[in-house]
Amino acid sequence: MLKLRLRTKFLLSLLILSATVTAATLWLVGRTLRMQVQTQLADDLQNSVTVFHVFQRQREVGLASSAEIVANLPNLKALMTTHDAATIQDASTDMWLLIPSDVFVLADPIGGVIVAALPFVEILNFAKSKDMSPNVNRAPNSGRVGRRSEACRRASNSLGLNGLVT
Repeated sequence: MLKLRLRTKFLLSLLILSATVTAATLWLVGRTLRMQVQTQLADDLQNSVTVFHVFQRQREVGLASSAEIVANLPNLKALMTTHDAATIQDASTDMWLLIPSDVFVLADPIGGVIVAALPFVEILNFAKSKDMSPNVNRAPNSGRVGRRSEACRRASNSLGLNGLVT
């Protein structure tokens, strides 16, 4: 067996003890930092989600009030009483350009879509892929649009645009 002097034995034992305490301290500090970072990230994420939900709700309220204001415009009400799809289509184009919105939909009282204006190519492609037309018009003296109006309504709802339907 190897004979070590007493001084070497003490030195080795202190070195092992020091290395063990250093390793344990580093492990504990690393674990504590990971836990703090995870907690802070979770809190920040929850705050971000809360802020997003508040912002989204405020936006929905704003869009709903804008839709209500537009729906109550006297010239729009007068336009809708004509029940002529071509007239409504022509006059609504000018109105839609004045209103800052992504989607402009005019429907009759029973929910049939008379005019739907969707400017973005992605939305138009989505509508075409679902067998929907971006400008759905009723033929003169016809009833509700039926399947197409329901498809437009579902598309606008799935896109989160249901607050703009007037």
